[in-house]
Amino acid sequence: MDADVVPCQEYRDYTIDSGTALFVEGIKIQPDRGTPIINYPKQHIKNGIEKNRETKYQFKRMVRIAKNIRVLMEDAGISSANNISSFLIESLFWNVSNAAYTEFTYYNCYAFNEVLSNLYNNIGYLNVFKEINGIKYIGDDDNQRVSICRAFVKDLKAFYNYSLD
Repeated sequence: MDADVVPCQEYRDYTIDSGTALFVEGIKIQPDRGTPIINYPKQHIKNGIEKNRETKYQFKRMVRIAKNIRVLMEDAGISSANNISSFLIESLFWNVSNAAYTEFTYYNCYAFNEVLSNLYNNIGYLNVFKEINGIKYIGDDDNQRVSICRAFVKDLKAFYNYSLD
């Protein structure tokens, strides 16, 4: 049955520090098929709010623009747009330097171009990009996710191709 509710369990990621057991709180989702999904929604929300504030509220705006362009790319038949999730787009943009977001705060087309260029110029480092939760690497759950992200960033850059001239 399709539903907007997902049953999950509490998940604790334990570490030992000076003999004291510490943990990071998360959730575990057991899908009908495949391996369990471990997520950290509290950290995701906290980091998204913090990044948005640090970027003068450009982070969420640029993520929305990227997601809207993804829909246009899907309509144009670009397969990488079909393969990437909203979560991965948000995670990719979370890894972009704050300075890229704040250089052109009043002109969205310039700002998006700056953020996308920063992402594109760092495409070789996507394997060390973290999810927006700041805990897991983008490729931790599935090593194909890095390839999916690389293809999407390349296609997004080519599709957007905004000229500042």
